[in-house]
Amino acid sequence: MSRAPVLFRVDGTSRLGRESFYRSMIYAAALQRRRRTAHFLSQLEPFPYHAAAIRRSGNEVIPADHPAGSPEDLQQVIREINRIKPEAVIVDAPEAGESYLQELRDRGVTVISLDSLAATPFPSHMVINPLIGQQPKEYTLSRGTQLLCGPRYTLVRPEIRRL
Repeated sequence: MSRAPVLFRVDGTSRLGRESFYRSMIYAAALQRRRRTAHFLSQLEPFPYHAAAIRRSGNEVIPADHPAGSPEDLQQVIREINRIKPEAVIVDAPEAGESYLQELRDRGVTVISLDSLAATPFPSHMVINPLIGQQPKEYTLSRGTQLLCGPRYTLVRPEIRRL
């Protein structure tokens, strides 16, 4: 079984909010239980606080130089794919459109999109909707894309689950 890392492309800023970041942290914790390291390529605010949380959980953080979904960001993601050779790239950024995701898929890495908006066509290998509201018919998927949607795939942060 491969223990290659997983690369997360997710931001957590005051402008975009931090829910995507916390969602990705839940997945990273599950990967950590399976002895797989997560690398977070992220713009984070406040950076020291969130970077420390990532490192404390045994994962790595790479500061993103550009906003998610931009051409410059795509180039940085590709550089990181070539450098760390991840098993998968998990993108939780509504700004990452169809061409961005297709370019990542063309690199030969498994592309997983975390999405709750269904606002763009998805050429990803898998799309996960971690919320309850969206219906599968609202998504435009490429042939062969697996959609995980509905109450079975809802994410609940551990601190909420303990209540």
